[in-house]
Amino acid sequence: MIKVAFVCATFLALAACSSSQSENRLLGTVAGAGTGAGIAAIAGGGITPILAAGAAGGLAGNVLGDLATPRDCYVHDRYGRRVASACP
Repeated sequence: MIKVAFVCATFLALAACSSSQSENRLLGTVAGAGTGAGIAAIAGGGITPILAAGAAGGLAGNVLGDLATPRDCYVHDRYGRRVASACP
């Protein structure tokens, strides 16, 4: 169980460090689906609970990955001033 928690925390940390919103959402979805399916497989119960937990974990990971994306992006103009810009 400690290994599952460690892997989950690692994926969430990586999701928070990604640069774009799509990368955060993708990594969050993969991490959530893998974690959900892994926990359901450890708990047992057959393939249906594993698929359901994987889908629920993927959805939760997608939402958390989206929330982890910074909304404000800043760049420096040619005079060195910090100005708001559209995020990639």
